[in-house]
This record gives sequence, structure tokens and C-alpha cells, in this order.
Amino acid sequence: MASNAFGMWFIKTRLVALAEMEQSGDLGVLNILCLHMVNYALAKLVKYGLVQSEKQGKEVFYGTTQQG
Repeated sequence: MASNAFGMWFIKTRLVALAEMEQSGDLGVLNILCLHMVNYALAKLVKYGLVQSEKQGKEVFYGTTQQG
């Protein structure tokens, strides 16, 4: 029951964040969790200097560093 409640809460909060994306209507809990994990992993890799990020307009491009 708690897992189901968490899933519903998670979807509702993430859909608000994804409302601006054109193709976000078919994202389920697993899709949203995967997107969250990718963002989290990228942030960690940037923090440790293995990946660099470059913002161009609204987009962010990632690439490996010499250390990475």
C-alpha cells in the first residue's frame, strides 16, 4: 500500500516537472525513476570531474574529461 502511494505521489510530482515536455504523457513510474537516476548519476560524475557539462541555451551537453 505504501509503495502504491509512493508511486502515485511520485508520478504526480514528476508530471508537473515534465509538463513542458512535448512527449511526457506516456511516462510511467519506471520511466521517471530511470530519468531521475540518469540525472543523479550525471551530477555525481560532474562533481567528481569525470564528466564535464556545457550549457547552450536550454540544453546541457555532457562529455568525458581527460580524467574520465
